[in-house]
Amino acid sequence: MQEFPKYHLGDQQAAALLHPMILSLCELEDRAKHYLDRLHLSNTERAAVVAAHAAIRAAHTEVTAIWQKAQATNAQGEDQ
Repeated sequence: MQEFPKYHLGDQQAAALLHPMILSLCELEDRAKHYLDRLHLSNTERAAVVAAHAAIRAAHTEVTAIWQKAQATNAQGEDQ
């Protein structure tokens, strides 16, 4: 695997990096919901979009939980 140069010299915090990912997942979740609400889809096509929406929602939920844990870890580190 190719090595890439690092963007920053110092360590970065996961909570700061995860938040934009959450926003992107939220946007994708909204887009899938919009498609389901507004587009004419065959049963097969609708099922595929429903499955994608569920997968995006699950990812959104999971990444949000990871983000919350990272924030809590950062807060504990600041208290010490």
